Amino acid sequence: MPDERPRLTPSQQRLLCRLADPEGGPLAADAFPVAEIEPVLHAARDHNVEPVVLRKIAGIGLSDNAEFEHYRSSAVRDRMFLSAVTKALADQASRIARALGEAGVPYALIKGQAFAEELYPDPSDRPYSDIDILLPRAALARAGEIMQTLDFVQFKRQHFDKSEANEEQKWGYGGDTSLLAELHTDIVHVPALRRRVSFGFDEYDLARGGGLWPAAGHFVVAVIHAAAGHKFHQLRLLVDVLQATRKLSDDSLRHLADTVSRLHIQPEVSMSLSLIDGLFPQALPDGRIKVIRDALRLPSCWKIVTPQAVLEATGEGYWRSKFLRHAFRYYQMTLAPRRSLGA
Repeated sequence: MPDERPRLTPSQQRLLCRLADPEGGPLAADAFPVAEIEPVLHAARDHNVEPVVLRKIAGIGLSDNAEFEHYRSSAVRDRMFLSAVTKALADQASRIARALGEAGVPYALIKGQAFAEELYPDPSDRPYSDIDILLPRAALARAGEIMQTLDFVQFKRQHFDKSEANEEQKWGYGGDTSLLAELHTDIVHVPALRRRVSFGFDEYDLARGGGLWPAAGHFVVAVIHAAAGHKFHQLRLLVDVLQATRKLSDDSLRHLADTVSRLHIQPEVSMSLSLIDGLFPQALPDGRIKVIRDALRLPSCWKIVTPQAVLEATGEGYWRSKFLRHAFRYYQMTLAPRRSLGA
């Protein structure tokens, strides 16, 4: 459910997006009124972009603002805890990867850790709260056996457990929910949607060209995660897409065009590109989005989800945002072209 905070003003929305861009230039101390910053900071936390926002305003003279100092001190404590968890997760990810590799189990570390290390110039801008591992379906049982040897415990509900339907298993190190590893055989967890768009290990290997085009693989994962996983409910989902888009070379676009066509994910890619163009209008060189759209042979985008809908996914504009984001999900499941790979 939404909270009671009022929606951001247009200037506050622009400020939030400028601050959320990890590679955006620094802001001058007089770039915004001090009164603008408190609601922007709360929105940054809601949209999971707080670390980069705090980094970018660290040098701006706000120390005499009591509300800001109270918020900052609390956020610093939270970030220290999250950094410790991220470090522990990275260590556990190395253990799991080593064990899977020694056992000859195919796998890929995706989303949080991969994005932080390979897409963000400062990995601390992209903390993550779990380990995401993508596996072939045939390897899931063996991977589960390996997780047990590493002292991980699988979390399953006693009744109405959806692990099988969602193609996702949750494992906690020593039963600890704060050190969570998720084994996925498809990162699209909604069965009804998976009949239209699916993304398992084979699709991931196709997207990254067997390892030749890692940026293309990250781009498709970011798009699927944002558009088919979470319905664009946080700004950070689009920051991931932005960072992946920055890594795309013209050569990788030729490979990516074939991937997008074979997976039939044109609506998801087109919608994601439209949103980063609207949310971060100065982040990419002029005309770059058009170059990418043309190279991927994308149709005109029916702009169901708007930048405003993303920014209003929490707070006062929640219900309008939810309507638009669910309208896009309805379009994905009923009207969009069907996929041609995977089962």
